[in-house]
Amino acid sequence: MSDNRVKSNIKDITWGLQKLMQIRPVHYSIVNNMFDSSGVKIEGTRNQYGFISQEIEKAFPEVKITDDVLGYKLMDYDQIIPITVAAIQEQQKTIDSLKTELANLKDQVNSNISLGIENNNSSTLTSRTVLNQNSPNPFNESTEVTFSIDDQNFRTASIVIFDMSGLLIKKYDIPKSGDGTIKINGNELKAGMYIYTLIVNQKEIDSKRMILLN
Repeated sequence: MSDNRVKSNIKDITWGLQKLMQIRPVHYSIVNNMFDSSGVKIEGTRNQYGFISQEIEKAFPEVKITDDVLGYKLMDYDQIIPITVAAIQEQQKTIDSLKTELANLKDQVNSNISLGIENNNSSTLTSRTVLNQNSPNPFNESTEVTFSIDDQNFRTASIVIFDMSGLLIKKYDIPKSGDGTIKINGNELKAGMYIYTLIVNQKEIDSKRMILLN
C-alpha cells in the first residue's frame, strides 16, 4: 500500500545510487525441463531480462526474497523501483551540480574580472618580453607556459601563480633572460581557475588565466 496513513518510520532513501551500482542486470533463459512450484514442467524460454535473486539478496537484504516449495528464490521486483528512483534523483543532483560548476567557470573565463591583472607597467613591457598563454588550457595532468624576456637590464625574473582569491600558490624562478618554458603539474594544484604572472626586475609584466580540470 502507498497510503502514508498506514506507514511509520518513513525515511528518505539516500544510498540509492551506491547500492544500485552493486547489482547486475542480466538477460537469461529459463533452464529447459525445469518444474514450477505446482510440479508442471517448464520449457526453455526465449531471453528474458531481470536480476539474480541471490545477488539481490546479498546487496539488498531488506528486499523481500522468498523460497518456493522447490527451494527456488523469488524476489519482489516492485521493491527495486523506489531504489531506482532514488538513484536517478541522486545522479541528477550530481549532474546539475557539475553543470553549475562548469557554467561558473565559463563565466569567469569570459568576464572581465577586475583583480589587478591588467598590466600597470606597460612602459616596461617591450616587444621582446612576452608571456604566452599556457597550453593546453584547460588542462588535466600538466601544461606549459612559454615566455621571452628582454636581455636589456635583466636582473631577476619569475612566474608566480595565484588562486582566484589572490593567494600565492607557487613561484617559478627564471635564472636568465631569453626564451624559456615552465611546466606546471596538475597534481600539485587543486582543480579550478588560476592566474599566473610574469615578473621581471620586481615589476609585473603580464598576467593570464589558466584552468585545471578535475
